[in-house]
Formats: sequence, structure tokens, C-alpha cells
Amino acid sequence: MEGHGANPDMTRLLTKLIDRGTLRTPAVAQTMAAVDRGLFVPEILASTRRAYEDQPLPIGYGQTISAPHMHATALELLSAQLQPGARVLDVGSGSGYLTACFGLMVSPGGKVLGVEVVPELALRSKRSLRQVVPPLMDDGTIRIEAGNVLSGLLQTEAPFDAIHVGAAAEQLPPDLVAKLAPGGRMVVPVGPHYATQVLTVVDKLAGPQAGAAAGHRGLAPHGPGEAAAPAAGWEGEGELGPRDIRVTKLMDVGYVPLVPDTDRGMGGPED
Repeated sequence: MEGHGANPDMTRLLTKLIDRGTLRTPAVAQTMAAVDRGLFVPEILASTRRAYEDQPLPIGYGQTISAPHMHATALELLSAQLQPGARVLDVGSGSGYLTACFGLMVSPGGKVLGVEVVPELALRSKRSLRQVVPPLMDDGTIRIEAGNVLSGLLQTEAPFDAIHVGAAAEQLPPDLVAKLAPGGRMVVPVGPHYATQVLTVVDKLAGPQAGAAAGHRGLAPHGPGEAAAPAAGWEGEGELGPRDIRVTKLMDVGYVPLVPDTDRGMGGPED
């Protein structure tokens, strides 16, 4: 497992994830090795090597960067969609670490939009991304916007092949489901704020025989409970129904709020 500019501490961390079975795909392992986590956390944490421990870390403004096993899980779940030329939405992009990984996996030709509700974090993540993946920032592969993703920010955006939500949604967000392209997949934690959520996979079927919800079997749960049973379908509002999408509940997770509880729907990023 090697990546451009791979950090030995990062390599040791990822080797542990490979041994655990969380990190399974060579492309995902190489991508994570190429993105030094220490460059996306406050300097004090990087200097003490805490950046290379498998745990979430504070990045300021009440937000955290996810534990590496959660980044690996998200990338593995979305790996089939993260192909050159794909469009990716990273909600609650936070530090920008996972956004960088998405950019590497969908280039050349792909686009990644990271949306972060805290303007200061959005600005800081841009600096980190310019340091780690400058070509992807210069050519527009990666774009970071500050704002609430559910406030109309996506109105003019084309559908996405992959959506990662690093924020707890109290209910499955119909606006984001609607932005999935046919054959697309979303990974989102669903559940109450300040409690346990369930990591949920949403597949938009590309056709009547589409193999939705593939690629998640065998992932070990990393939350306080066991993996939840798959759901037969989503009974939501709008044009989408069980025939159009498939919802699968995977495992317990915990995410801190992204926006105040008065802004219903979204909770907080661990990225």
C-alpha cells in the first residue's frame, strides 16, 4: 500500500484498518495513503501524532474529523460510484480530508462539491486542499462552498453519482435523495441528535434489475450496537418510492450536530 507522499504513520494506521477488514479495496487504500490526515487537523494534534490514531478528533467550532475507520467505510461503500468522471457531493465536508479522497478517485474528469455549514472550516479546508491536492483545486475538480445544503444551495446542481453525508439527519432527507443520479448511492447517518444514529445506504435504481445495495456486505459494525437489518424500501414523500430506491441500514454510529436543532433535518459532521 503506497501513495504519493505516503506518510509512514499514515501507512501504519491504514495497515491496521486492512488487518481489521475495514479497508479492503486497493484503490481506496492507495487513495487514503496519498492524503495525509495530519494535514487536515489542528497543528497541535498533528505534532503529537494523534492524527494517526483511529479516533475522531476536534477541528474547532464544535465539529470533528471522523475516525479513519469511518472514512474508510464511506469510501468502500461508495467505491463503485467513485470512478473517473463521476460527480460527488460531500455534505458536511469539514476538514476536507474525505473531499480530497473523493477528488483523487474521480479524476480525471470528475467533480466534487464539498458543502460545509461553518464558513471558517470551509476556508480552512480550502487551504488544506490546496496544500495536499493543488491540481484538483486549480482545475476545478474540487469545489468547497459554505452554507446549508438544504437551503437551496443545490438547486442548480446536476444529480450526483455519489453523496456522502458527514452529518446526522434525523430523517432521510428527500432533497438529497432527489439529487442522486440513477445508479447513484448515498451514505448518510440517520437518527436523533446527540444520540446513536444508523449508518444508512441509499441506492437509486438505474433500472428494474439494478443491483442496489451491493458492496456493503461483510462490513463490521463500529458503533455501540450490532448492524441493523436491511430496510425493504423508503416510504418518503415525492415521486420516489420503494421501486426507485433501496435503503439499507448498516451499523450504529455517532455524529455531532452540524446545524442548530432549529434547522430541522440535518445533524453534525464527523468529517
